[in-house]
Amino acid sequence: PPSPTVFLSKPGAANIDVRRFIEALTARVSEQGFDVAMIEPSIYATTGAVAEVRRVMSGCSGAVVVAVPDLEVRDGAWRRSTPQSREVSATGLTTPWTSLELGLAVGLGLPILLTIADGVDAGLFDYGGREPNVYCVGLTDHHLSRSFREPFDDWCGSVRERARV
Repeated sequence: PPSPTVFLSKPGAANIDVRRFIEALTARVSEQGFDVAMIEPSIYATTGAVAEVRRVMSGCSGAVVVAVPDLEVRDGAWRRSTPQSREVSATGLTTPWTSLELGLAVGLGLPILLTIADGVDAGLFDYGGREPNVYCVGLTDHHLSRSFREPFDDWCGSVRERARV
C-alpha cells in the first residue's frame, strides 16, 4: 500500500532556528513512513490558492502545522469596546495562511500535529490541546523529549488509522 501523506503547513519566512526545527520535524515525520506534501508560499500569489490547498490537503491522512509569530504585538487591545475586550501585550500572531490551513485540516477531520512557538496566541492555537484529533507540542520541545514524543506518537497512530479508512 502507498505511504500515508501528511500536509505540512509552515511559515513562508522563518529564522534559522525555526528552519532547523522544520527540517528536523520533516525528517522525523518521514522516518515514520509518511510522505510530506506542502505548498510553497509562491503558489499563494496565484488565483485559486485556497482551492489548491484544499485539493492537496484532501489527499492527506494528517497535517502538521508549525505556528510561529509572524506579527509580534507589543501592546494592543482585543475587541475594544465589546464585552470580550482585553489588553494584549507581548503576543505573537501567525500569518492568516497558517490559520486557514489549520482550519481546513480541522474541517477535513485530519489528525493535526500542532507545533506552537512560545507567545503565539490566536484562534485554535489557544484551544488546540482540548480539541479532538489535535496533538500539541511546543516548538522548543526537543524531538527526543517525552513532551514531544507522546503527542507525536499519538498523532502518528491517528494518521495511520485514518490512512486505513
